[in-house]
Amino acid sequence: LLAVTGYTFRPGDETAAWALKDMKSARQRHREFNEAANQADEALEILNLYASALTILTSDDFNTSLDESATAVGKSLDKAIAAYNDSYQKDFSLIGSAAAQIVRGAGGVYLRYKQTVLLKEYVGLADPLIGALTKDVEDMIQDKISPNLKNLMTRVEREFINSANHHGRLDLGTVVRINQIFYRLEGAESLAEAAVSSAKRYREAHRALKEALSKKQDLKGVIEQITVLADEVKAARKLKKNFE
Repeated sequence: LLAVTGYTFRPGDETAAWALKDMKSARQRHREFNEAANQADEALEILNLYASALTILTSDDFNTSLDESATAVGKSLDKAIAAYNDSYQKDFSLIGSAAAQIVRGAGGVYLRYKQTVLLKEYVGLADPLIGALTKDVEDMIQDKISPNLKNLMTRVEREFINSANHHGRLDLGTVVRINQIFYRLEGAESLAEAAVSSAKRYREAHRALKEALSKKQDLKGVIEQITVLADEVKAARKLKKNFE
């Protein structure tokens, strides 16, 4: 919108129409950024809930509370997947309810061997979803969010120069506000790069988890992989929060 402050409006010319066009374009870019950021955030929420489900499934003790937790997280996970499918024309399987079934399938005894077998089945069931969602996050950021940020940075720089040249001088408050915009854009670009890396590492960690289970690795090592998944989601979701 800095470009608008550089216009000189005169009766009968098209300057006002150009200003309105610039303002409309700014609103459109803002909507596009928010749509992409929202999709990435919704995908990350599914990944976060899935990591929570895995944490429950590797619990040491079977009890009623564990069953209730698995049911609650499973319902939230299925709800999030269904909403994502509906919003973005996807057809991902609803894997949430399977978490509670696995807890019950352990039969109350919750033997480690049986727990590992059931967990292996669940991770295998979820693997296509994890691969697709992490790819969605990468695509949203690389194809829409990052280019939008770079374009916005270029426009702000250009419009600042035009506005400064037009007015001759700028008050301190205006300079501070513009500098804050640059800080936020630079921070967002760094977070976008970090979010892409986090999505890739999440996918790699899940593959490592799947491989560990196929080799009947001790659950302690498996739990460490799950912790990595949860940490990567937390890192990636900072991008959306930066613009709230």
